[in-house]
Amino acid sequence: MSELLSRRALGESQMQNTSHTNDSTVAVISLLQSLLSSDAAERRSAELTLAQAVKQTGFALALVQTILQQEYDVGVRQMAAVLLKQHVKVHWAEESKHFSQPKLSDNEKAAIRHHLPQGLTDRLPKIRTGVSMAIAAIAKWDLPDVWPELLNLLMSAVTTKENHNLVDGGVRCLSLLADELGEDQFMQVVHPPHPLFCDTNTVYIPISHQLATAQPEYQQRCLL
Repeated sequence: MSELLSRRALGESQMQNTSHTNDSTVAVISLLQSLLSSDAAERRSAELTLAQAVKQTGFALALVQTILQQEYDVGVRQMAAVLLKQHVKVHWAEESKHFSQPKLSDNEKAAIRHHLPQGLTDRLPKIRTGVSMAIAAIAKWDLPDVWPELLNLLMSAVTTKENHNLVDGGVRCLSLLADELGEDQFMQVVHPPHPLFCDTNTVYIPISHQLATAQPEYQQRCLL
């Protein structure tokens, strides 16, 4: 991360580095805390820092690591998720009408795709939703070619039912993914139709209904 952000990490004695919290993540957490401060001057200073930080390599990945730090304040983690989604919208794909330089590197994107789904198991529904929104924003550009394993990961999360938080996170993410992609792209990636969207006895009726009624021919394929 840039020297600009690294300076924020200095003197943060209450945030000792661990194997899960590097200097960049500590700096981002400090920045987000300042953005949430009740002190107007501190917030303005943090906003100026943020405007520069978003241009730095590693900022988006540091946001992901911040989201995954369950010991930190939920407000900080929620803000990290919101900023991550905005960052993806602006810096992930040049095809986006909202795109602005710099573009995220392939290495940073790969790291984000690898780590971010861990947040679907978070104990807090607000964080699971924030993570789902960020994943859906990425999937809009990376499904199915760049992130082909995502759909299987989400299906497995929902159908194995090994962890309540993961099941809920998977359902939230699939629902937001369907909204983000639109019916045409979603039908392409869910092909052939997965039983999750065809079984009328499933507990996930809202998702099943949303997808199965999007196109009549899709519903017919489910009944074959």
